[in-house]
Amino acid sequence: MNHPLILQHTAEFISTYDFSAPLHLSLAEYYRQKRHLGVKDRRIIGDHIYYIIRHFRLLSHILKLDENLGIFTKNQETATLFALLAYRLMNGDRVNLTFKQKDLLYELWPIVQAIEIPAHERSEIRYSIPDWLWEKFSAQWGKDVAEKIVESLAKPADIHLRQQRDHLEAEQWPQKYGLSVGKLVPGAWRAPSFAPVRQWEIYQDGIVEIQDEGSQLIAFAAGPKPGELVIDLCAGAGGKTMHLAALMNNKENIIATDKIKKRMKDLKKRLKRANFGNVTILDYQYVLDQYRSEANLVLIDVPCSGTGVFRRNPDDKFRLKPDQLSYFKKNQKFILRDAARLVRPGGRIVYSSCSLLYEENEGQLIKFLNEHQQFEILDELQALREFRIDLQKGKGPGYTLLPHLYDTDGFYFAVLKRKG
Repeated sequence: MNHPLILQHTAEFISTYDFSAPLHLSLAEYYRQKRHLGVKDRRIIGDHIYYIIRHFRLLSHILKLDENLGIFTKNQETATLFALLAYRLMNGDRVNLTFKQKDLLYELWPIVQAIEIPAHERSEIRYSIPDWLWEKFSAQWGKDVAEKIVESLAKPADIHLRQQRDHLEAEQWPQKYGLSVGKLVPGAWRAPSFAPVRQWEIYQDGIVEIQDEGSQLIAFAAGPKPGELVIDLCAGAGGKTMHLAALMNNKENIIATDKIKKRMKDLKKRLKRANFGNVTILDYQYVLDQYRSEANLVLIDVPCSGTGVFRRNPDDKFRLKPDQLSYFKKNQKFILRDAARLVRPGGRIVYSSCSLLYEENEGQLIKFLNEHQQFEILDELQALREFRIDLQKGKGPGYTLLPHLYDTDGFYFAVLKRKG
């Protein structure tokens, strides 16, 4: 492995990254410009870059830089310091580097080697979380639990897979692909974060889909039944849509839609790969007009702050701003209202988000229930018992999956029933 080359590319990318675009898209564009890089080199470079972004506040603090000045200030020397410090922390203090030429890496490595790494810092610095988010988590969960949450969100996540249909060789997957059985829901598998899942035959043939176990839990909680009309009102890329289709054995009709149509751009392709023929993709307003009070089950995986998925999207910690929450909450309220119009008496709404903030979860539902007396919360979910899924119930309505408890992304969900 050419360590100097890895560090040079890490520093080059970091010196230009400004958080204006999602990290994974920016990194993909960088690799398109560097076609000479091999798969292994790309993975190692990506590991270093993600480490830097994941621990940005801590690294800035160690280097005595002000993280509020703007990401790395597009300075090659600063970016190189970040790359070298990340290398040292990832590989241990005893690691050494040798350089064939006297360049910036050569000059800065002794400086990084000599830096004292502080053992104890404030939680928001140690786990690189913005102050305003740390304050919200602390107020909501208490400092002890909040620290466990932000610690877990600062760690990289494995790849979670959902098995969509039976496969004769599934018992051989651990040996063939290095998979382990999931920890929370049936049919789940886990792969190392660097596994080339999209190149595997079982993925290309639609036998497995990439989906966090916490996300997989939502369809189980929804408990779709034979003969029911199911509407996924926030289908997006279709992960939960496809899981509902699988749970209904590819027989019952499922309607998929989304307020922002372009979010569903990959859904048709994914449905075709998985051979699901029981999903109909329709326009959002058409669904509202044509299916009023007809649905047995409406799933709304609402757009949110994404505070539960920082393990996978560490850049979002710093891209998210406090004033964006009002937009998310307003949108969530409108989507809940739309779902209420679609569900028939006796039918259910499943509300889910990948947020860990009270105001986007329990707070939203409490307001909704106060304004819509015809709905009630279902606290005991028969569907979860049927699949032997054991969750800790929180104090408020619904369930919250905390990453440090379940080793999943952070999710919230609740099931509402329309009376009558």
